[in-house]
Amino acid sequence: MKTMKRYALLLVVAIIGSIAVASAQYLNTDGSNNMTGPLNVEIPASYASIELKSTIGSFIDFHSSVSSDFDGRLIWNQDGSNEFGLFGKVRFHNMVLTNDLIGVGLNTPKAGIHVTKTYAIGDGSKVAARFGDAHFHWTYFGDGHSGRIRGSGEGYLWIESNANGGGDKMLYLNASSPGHVNIAAGGGNVLIGKITQSNSTYKLDVAGSVRANEIVVNTTGADYVFEDNYELKSLDEVEDFIEQNGHLPGIPSAPEMQEEGMAVGELNTKLSEKVEELTLFIIKQNNRLKHQEQELTKLKRECLKSPN
Repeated sequence: MKTMKRYALLLVVAIIGSIAVASAQYLNTDGSNNMTGPLNVEIPASYASIELKSTIGSFIDFHSSVSSDFDGRLIWNQDGSNEFGLFGKVRFHNMVLTNDLIGVGLNTPKAGIHVTKTYAIGDGSKVAARFGDAHFHWTYFGDGHSGRIRGSGEGYLWIESNANGGGDKMLYLNASSPGHVNIAAGGGNVLIGKITQSNSTYKLDVAGSVRANEIVVNTTGADYVFEDNYELKSLDEVEDFIEQNGHLPGIPSAPEMQEEGMAVGELNTKLSEKVEELTLFIIKQNNRLKHQEQELTKLKRECLKSPN
């Protein structure tokens, strides 16, 4: 008898416990109850969801008595479409989704995605957005045949225009704006037609020909040739140098130019130097001819005066 009483007592305790657990698992209402204050629902560890159903539609409506339809309405699995709908303005820790616009750091976005919230990184820069996390993560501006951009932790930035499409493949920089284009002002070099540089002393390195309507090169000129202390070689000295070396003094040889190249400004200075030296030679030659003409005229006069 004591054993049966003990079993009966344990059965009553188990039933009360199951009722307590069940009351904590589900909140049942027929719509006639008005509740005030907070609603607390505790889910046992064996459950991973809260199931809320409505007989008039699969949505839960959170709006005040003065609000219009769909103001703050939360819709889940409407018409069996497995979609989650949010109507009105939704905020996620300083992020706003309203009128099909997303704003991060502001309440009134002015674009599809409008970000004013920034994050400071180690070098002091402030980052507003980040796309991708590796060198092969492209960001497209349009469809799959449009322009795209990518970068990497190594520091490079790769921009391609219409990489896989047809038609216009041009990369435009200020094509319709009168603004200036600033390239490598931080001290780097500009490479065209190549991605590596054998000699980094060149600020602009082009693998191919360059065409322009006009090129202006800063140079010092060669007016030092006309100074009194300039040592102008004699024509005999220039002749000897050419015979021994095969090129003008002060001008690199053809093999040297082919191997090393020569700066346009420096070459113009050297050419100006030779032109000015040549001018001095012509002046000297002209003075010598004038002197000879004077001597000849003098001799003629003396010959005419002589009786013999």
